[in-house]
Amino acid sequence: MCRVLGLSTVTAGVALGYLAPADVEHLPPPPRRQDPTVEEAVSILEDPDMPDATKQAALSYLRYLHSTQPGPTTGNRAAS
Repeated sequence: MCRVLGLSTVTAGVALGYLAPADVEHLPPPPRRQDPTVEEAVSILEDPDMPDATKQAALSYLRYLHSTQPGPTTGNRAAS
């Protein structure tokens, strides 16, 4: 539920009164993904309605694309 609403579980716990703000003030903030494209890709891959076979196909395609991109100093990664 929290993920759908975009809330951290800690924030939800405080909002619902299960945790006091003092209980969580020492906790580090949740990590933030910096790239919206990465956020979207992870969201799609975490979607429980997406079949596992589709997720695996998407990952395989991303791996393929990544392997064919030239590296910063080595040229084509597929050649290594």
